[in-house]
Amino acid sequence: MKNKKKTNIPVIPGLEDRSPNDLSDRLEFEELSRGTIRIDDSIDEFNTTDYMRKIGYVVNKGVKNIKFLITSPGGSVYHALALYDRLVSLKNVGVKTEAYVEGMAASAASMIVLQGIEKRYATANARFLIHEPRRWTMFARETVSNMQDETQEMVALSEVVYGIMAKRCKLSKQELSKLITRKEIWLSSSEAKKIGLIDAIVQ
Repeated sequence: MKNKKKTNIPVIPGLEDRSPNDLSDRLEFEELSRGTIRIDDSIDEFNTTDYMRKIGYVVNKGVKNIKFLITSPGGSVYHALALYDRLVSLKNVGVKTEAYVEGMAASAASMIVLQGIEKRYATANARFLIHEPRRWTMFARETVSNMQDETQEMVALSEVVYGIMAKRCKLSKQELSKLITRKEIWLSSSEAKKIGLIDAIVQ
């Protein structure tokens, strides 16, 4: 009986239960070895942990240039902020970052996560969604005070998100607020570049 061929593909800490023998995992490990990380799902508690671990793994391997491929519908503001802070901190350890939006960067993916990356690119047909920050709450047992607290938190979150966008975009916090208040705005790559949501369009 022949022995199974051993693989030299590393296992990412925390993801040991995923077999590197599967083709998709092999391809993912090859991308990680080149410093490429995909943000290709929603930004929630589970996926954000996965993204963070991959960033940590690549940085610990000594990679100094990380490429992010983004196709995301967005997700939690809080998890997006955690990912944003992690991305911004990479500058402190001499790691350069660039992002390529493919298909879609919606909501928190475009408004928060993308803005934490140094160089921001998009393919010609990518789409972007920006809107007022929002939280989903259940009011079945909410008191008036609870609702007031929620409103205060929403106002505070909006200020944080508009501030992040204003640092990179060509619009002020006030202009951003006016643009998307009570609206959902879909943008083409050209329109996203015009307001400074991305830096350039690639073919």
